Amino acid sequence: MGDATTERRLRTDETWIHHVDPRMPEVAHGWKLHVSARPATLDDVVARVLPVLDEYVCHMKHARTPEILRALNSGFRSPGAVGKAVTVYPDPGGAAELGYALVEALNGMTGPRVLSDMRISPSAPVYYRYGPFEATYRTGAGGRLESVMIGPDGQAFDGLAVGRYRCPPWAVDPFHAVLDKEPLPPLTPKPAKPSALLADGRYQITAGIVRAAHGNVYRGFDRALSLPVVLKQARAFVAEDESGLDAQDRLRHERSVLEALDGIDGIPRLVDYFPHGTDEFLVLDDRGARDLRRDVLENGPFRPGDPDRDPLALADRLAGILDRIHQRGVVVRDVKPNNIVLDASGDCHLVDFGISALDGVAPGGATLGYTDPDRPRGAADPADDFYALGVTLGFAATGLDPVVIDQQPTVNRDRTLTGLEAAEIPSAVATRIRTLMNVSGESRMPPVPDEELLDQIISHTVGYCAEAAREMVRDGSTPIDVYAGSSGLGWELLQHREQPGVADVVDLLARWTARQDRERDLSASLYSGRTGVALFLQQAGVSDSHDDSYNYDDLVPRDRIDGRPPEADLIEGAAGIGLGHLLLARSSHARDRHLAAAAECHRIITGGIATLTPTDAAKPGNAALAEGIAHGEAGVAYFLTEYGHAAGDPEAVAAARAACERLAALTPAIIARALAPEGSRRYGSWCRGLAGIGGVFIRAVERLGEPRYLELAEQCADVCVRIAPRMPQVVQCCGLAGVGDFLIDLARAQAVRGVVGMAGAADADRRWAEAGTVARLILARSGGTWSRPVFPDVELTRASAGWAGGTSGVLGFLRRLRDRGGVRLATA
Repeated sequence: MGDATTERRLRTDETWIHHVDPRMPEVAHGWKLHVSARPATLDDVVARVLPVLDEYVCHMKHARTPEILRALNSGFRSPGAVGKAVTVYPDPGGAAELGYALVEALNGMTGPRVLSDMRISPSAPVYYRYGPFEATYRTGAGGRLESVMIGPDGQAFDGLAVGRYRCPPWAVDPFHAVLDKEPLPPLTPKPAKPSALLADGRYQITAGIVRAAHGNVYRGFDRALSLPVVLKQARAFVAEDESGLDAQDRLRHERSVLEALDGIDGIPRLVDYFPHGTDEFLVLDDRGARDLRRDVLENGPFRPGDPDRDPLALADRLAGILDRIHQRGVVVRDVKPNNIVLDASGDCHLVDFGISALDGVAPGGATLGYTDPDRPRGAADPADDFYALGVTLGFAATGLDPVVIDQQPTVNRDRTLTGLEAAEIPSAVATRIRTLMNVSGESRMPPVPDEELLDQIISHTVGYCAEAAREMVRDGSTPIDVYAGSSGLGWELLQHREQPGVADVVDLLARWTARQDRERDLSASLYSGRTGVALFLQQAGVSDSHDDSYNYDDLVPRDRIDGRPPEADLIEGAAGIGLGHLLLARSSHARDRHLAAAAECHRIITGGIATLTPTDAAKPGNAALAEGIAHGEAGVAYFLTEYGHAAGDPEAVAAARAACERLAALTPAIIARALAPEGSRRYGSWCRGLAGIGGVFIRAVERLGEPRYLELAEQCADVCVRIAPRMPQVVQCCGLAGVGDFLIDLARAQAVRGVVGMAGAADADRRWAEAGTVARLILARSGGTWSRPVFPDVELTRASAGWAGGTSGVLGFLRRLRDRGGVRLATA
C-alpha cells in the first residue's frame, strides 16, 4: 500500500481520463487489472474503484464518458477493448492484493466479458492479464506493426490483447501465489473450438467463420438432423445501444425475424436457439462457404457477360429476395457484401437479420455507408434496402467500399459515387446503381488539381499535421518511428518550414522525439525503429549531440525477437537499416561509423545470414509481398544497389546487378498476375506491388547504368495506373499516394532521358499527367471539400497523421506533385 495522501495527476485524451501516480516506478510490462462496466454503470463503477486505488501505488485510466464506453464495448474500435472501462497498472508485486480489493468493492456488478483476460471471481467484473504498460512495437512479417514485450532473457511475447487469455512464459500468475487469504479460483469461460460439442452433443463445431467481440460465428454439423449448420453466438452486455439492448437482444430479435421469413428462397432456415453458459446461440442451415466480399477480393470484380459472376444478374437475384422479404413486413437494414453468401453453384443468399425491422420494430444499428443519408434516422423503409443494394452492387463491380470519412453522410454518398465513376464501370451497371440509390447521373468528379488548388490543399493539410504533431507531444505515448509515428510526420513537416508556425512545431516534435528515443526500446530498423528516428533528428538539426549519445550496437541488425536469424527486409531488417546508414553518412560527422554499419548490413545479407520471412504466395491479399519493396526481394535489391554505388566495390556492384536481374526476371509474372481478372488491387501498391518494384528499377537505371530497366519501370507504371481507380486507400504504404510518388519518380527519370536527347520528354509529361489523375482519385476517396480535404487513413474510417498509413504521407505526394519533385522520405 502507498501513502493515501498522494495525489495523482490527471491527464485526458479523446478516450481516457488518466490518473498518473508519481510514486509509480517505470514498468515496461506486467500484470494489469481491468474492470468491466456497462455504459449505464460506468459512473458507479468509477466511484467504487477510486477510493480503493487511493490505498495503492498504481496508474489508472477510465473511459471519459458512458458514450465512449458504449463505443469501446461495441467491439468496432477493437475487440480487445470490450469491457475495459477501467485499466489499472499496479506496482510490481501488488496486482493480487489490489485485484481482491477491487473484487470486494465491486461485488454484484455486471459488465461484458473481457475475452483477453482471466476473471478473478464470478462475483465481480474484475479481470487480469499480463500485458504492456508502455507500447513497444516491431514490424511483423506481414508488414503490420505488432505490440511486443521483451522478457528477462530477451524472449519476445506478443503484447496485443486477443480473444483469449495468454501469458508469457516468464510471468507467474499472482492469483495462484500464496496470500494472506485463500485465492479465489479464476473464472475463465472456455470459447467454443473446432470439434467442440454444444447443446448436449447435438452440434459439433467444425470451423470458425468470424471472430467478433459480440460473439463468434461457427460452421458446424447438426448430428440430429445430419445437416450442415451455422451457429451464431451472442455475449451478454456487449454492443449495448442507448436503450440498453445488447448483442443477445439482437440475436433473439433475429430469431423472430427468421420465423417471420420462414420458407422464402434465399433466406437461411432457422434450426434452433439455445443458451450455453452465459452465452446464447442461434442455429441456421448453412447456405454457403464464402460471402460476396471474400469472393470479390479473391476473384476480382463481377463483370457483365460473365455467366457465373454478372453484376446485373446478382442485382436481379437480390432484388427478388428483397421483394419477398418486404412482403412479410421485414426491412433488412443491413444489406452489404459481408451479409450476402454464395453457395457452391454461385447462387446468393441474404444472411444476418439482427438489426432488421419487423413490423416497424428494430434494434438500433447500421453499417456506415450503406444507409441513405436523405432518409430520417431510425426509420425503416424498403427503399433503404434497395439503396444498400446499390452500394453493394458498386462493391461487386469495383471492389470499392463506400466512403465514410466525412462527418456529413451526403458528402460520403457523393464521394462513393465519385469513386465508382472514376472506376469507369459499364454504363448499364452504373445506371442500375444510380437507380437503386435514387441519385442523379450528374458527374461528381473533382477537378484535376492545378497549382492553385494544390497550394490550398497543402496549406490546409500542413495545418492539420502540425496540430497532430502538437497532440503527439501532449499525449506523450505515441510511436516515434518513421512508419507511423513522430519521425515520419516530423520529416514531412520539415519540408514545409516556410509555413508560419511550422518550424517551431517541428523543433518541438524533434526534441520530444529525441528524449523519447533515449527512453524507449526500439529496434534498429529504418521505418519502425531507431535508424529512421536518427534520420529525422539529423534532418531536424538536433543530431549533433544526439548522434554521439547512441550506442551504435543499437543501430545494427539484431537477431529477430523470437531468436531466429536477422530479418533482411527494408521495413524492419538489414536492407532498411543499411539504407538508413547510407543516408545518415551523407551529413554526419560520424560518417565512418555509418558506412561501417551499412557494410555490416551488406555482409549479412550477401552472406545469407539475414533472411526474408517466407510468405504465402497463394493468399490473394499478399499480392507481391514476397517480391515487393517492403518485405521482399525488391527492398533488398534497392539497398544492394545503393550500397554498390556508394562503396564502388566491384563485388558489391556485382551483387546489386544480380539482385536486380533476379527482380527483373520475376516482374513479368507479377505483371501478369496483376492484370488477371482476379488480380488483387494491392499489386498496384508501394509495399507489396509494382509501385515499389518499379521504383527499384528507376534507381537501377541511374546507379547501375542499365537503361533497359526503365522499360520495366514503365510497364510497372502502366499497370499501377490501370489498377489505381480500384484502390480504396489513399495512403503511402498500400494506397494511391505511393502510386503517385512512383509516377513522379518515373517522370523525372524520363525527363532526364529527354534532356540527353533520347525519347522521353513526352513520356515524362504523360507520367506527370497520370500523377495528377492519382491526386484526383485521392480527392474522390476523401472527405471535406476539394481545397480542405480529410484524408482517410489505412483503415478508411478516420483520419490520422502518420506517414505510411496516414495524412502526412499523402501530403508528401501532393507536395512533390506541386513542386515537380523534391524529397521523398526514407529513400535515396
